[in-house]
Amino acid sequence: MISSPKNMKRINLFTKNLGFFTNNLTAYATSISALQTNVIGRNARRLLMCLLLLLIMQGAAWGAIALRGSATSATTTTTTLAINKPTGVVAGDVMIVNITQTGNTTTNASLSGWTLISGAQQGTNAPRRSTALYRKADGTEGTSFTFSLGSGTSSAVGSIIAFSGVHSSIFDVTPGTFSTYTNNGNTITATGITPVTDKAAIVFLAGTGGIDQDVYSNWSGSTPTLTEIMDFSYPGDQNSVGAAWGTLVTAGATGDITATPDGNYYWAGILIALKPAPIPGSTITQIFTSTGTFTVPNCVT
Repeated sequence: MISSPKNMKRINLFTKNLGFFTNNLTAYATSISALQTNVIGRNARRLLMCLLLLLIMQGAAWGAIALRGSATSATTTTTTLAINKPTGVVAGDVMIVNITQTGNTTTNASLSGWTLISGAQQGTNAPRRSTALYRKADGTEGTSFTFSLGSGTSSAVGSIIAFSGVHSSIFDVTPGTFSTYTNNGNTITATGITPVTDKAAIVFLAGTGGIDQDVYSNWSGSTPTLTEIMDFSYPGDQNSVGAAWGTLVTAGATGDITATPDGNYYWAGILIALKPAPIPGSTITQIFTSTGTFTVPNCVT
């Protein structure tokens, strides 16, 4: 054990500059504490403590999420919708599909390998339903995806967007649900979220009516400023999907964000936050405080 005043001073200085998240450290410390009361030998405990300290010292600086290629879009008048994979997608990229369908307002679009983000009818008595799903590319997914829309679907539109540089956990905060039309069809309002990681990518997904390829405009917000990356519609039955995104440089609340459709429609909108992947070998500075006894193994000198 290290107990001399000189060594304790070194330890205090070391812990002051630890670059790791407190919640993760608490989980690690709890596991270590349990092991110390178990029957694991002294050498095993020392090894685990060394691994813990190495993880803390490693830290991470967050990389930049980027749009991969351009959105791919498709329409259908059947109960399935086939959309091509965006050009340039590689293993590790995250794909997001946004679908608006008419005829079946109770069934979310689905496809094996894709995970639901949210699905909702675009307001009480609305003739349309919105669905958003995501998938992490692994190189085996092929070049096209055929989504099931449910019986009774008469038409649908959908677009896929893809991002590189996304963390393995995908989302920075757990996605909520689509906000939907209440009494204002001229403004789509997505409920604000509060990302906890710098450089999170904020993506606004929207669905509504529309009869041309320029349905959405005036994507609001300054935390962050959004750029449109999807605006696609099916003229025959007034289905459309739209999306915009931006990088939130400093973690914090986005506030509600709005977009303007080109008519008075039922609608659905949602904000999601993609977590950036760390830059390998980089560090961040973060304050760490703790109380109680901290036993340092002899791997630290």
